[in-house]
Amino acid sequence: MMGILAISEYIRHGKRNVFIVFQMAALLFVLCVSASTLLAEYRLYRPFAQLNHKEGLYLSASGYHGANPDAIAKGMEKVDYVFAIGTQNLLSKEAANGINVAVYPNQMIEDYQPDLAEGDWLSDEPLEKDCMPVVVSQNPYGWKKGSRISLDYGDEQGKPHTISIKVVGVLDEGAQILGHDFGQGNRLYYDYRDIFSTYRHEQEQTVLFLTSETGAKSVNMPVTYDREHFIVYKDGISRTEKNRNNMVLKDNLGELSQDSALDANLETFMASSNHEMIRKVMMYLPVLLSVLIITIVSLINVCTLNMADDLYHNAVFSLLGLPWKKCSCFSLVQSLFSAFLSVVLFFFFLAVTAKLHLENYVYVNFSVPVLVLLGAVILLLCAVHFIVPYQILRKKQPADVLRNRKE
Repeated sequence: MMGILAISEYIRHGKRNVFIVFQMAALLFVLCVSASTLLAEYRLYRPFAQLNHKEGLYLSASGYHGANPDAIAKGMEKVDYVFAIGTQNLLSKEAANGINVAVYPNQMIEDYQPDLAEGDWLSDEPLEKDCMPVVVSQNPYGWKKGSRISLDYGDEQGKPHTISIKVVGVLDEGAQILGHDFGQGNRLYYDYRDIFSTYRHEQEQTVLFLTSETGAKSVNMPVTYDREHFIVYKDGISRTEKNRNNMVLKDNLGELSQDSALDANLETFMASSNHEMIRKVMMYLPVLLSVLIITIVSLINVCTLNMADDLYHNAVFSLLGLPWKKCSCFSLVQSLFSAFLSVVLFFFFLAVTAKLHLENYVYVNFSVPVLVLLGAVILLLCAVHFIVPYQILRKKQPADVLRNRKE
């Protein structure tokens, strides 16, 4: 009965409540798009966050062929660690051009997961003895999650060696992957975005495997490190030692030193990366906060006006036996009803976006953090919707309301 009375009062103020529902739905839409976009950007930044406050070098070693990540830093002073992206090419009867393999440091596997069409990421899959787990790109060979494949690689003498491979996941077409040269990448920014490329099998016409250094070692597959390198120095390295390291690096690269771009020192690379992340946050945060504040202020005003109109009815209900304090339950029911309608309208906005094919301009991903954030904002709006009328009722008595109405 109380619910029916609450909804009837809600409908009586239909125009005001429709206005609020539209504002709440717009807030949820802006919040969802903003949070999804920023989290997607942070996914790209996260593998390099460990390099903050570190000194070192970032280079694209074009044409260099190292047998391990540390080879490029041989003879350099005070090197803490080197991490790099490796490659291999596997031979296949089905694929004339072979199968490209991207080999990532284990930490990168933990820090970044590209979008998958199906299956699991490498960090979620336990290793099997003598079997290399891979995530495969879209392919014409029917390889999917659970597929087991035997492929060959050639050693330095050209002798073939067969390895066993298990597909644990399939890349989404157009996924962002680590490695500038695996797909379509643009080296323009000198920050974390330069390390990624967009991989589309339809465009590349080559199948790509992604695996980890641990996975490659489990089948003794040799890896060539000829892509991006990050050389991280120990704390306290001097300028003189850095200059000597630059000379040693040129010697290690040999004739390739002119082709291998010393893109930036780590301080510059991370300063540019941090600046880009802050720029992205500042693009969305002011808009999001403005919409949130406007929605809350509008909600407070509408609730105040509605309660001013409803006080007399509440006083009558109190005389008929409804406890005065329980009249605030009307506001609770109405707040939940507004939340429900705003969520329905929010999904309608998303459906219109999809219908108009605006996915390239409006990115939405219902990840756990986004869902938690949406839930928290809905609860906040429901709380405001309930607390404002409750505070007004608490300061009034039904007898005073009726007496003032007669006057």
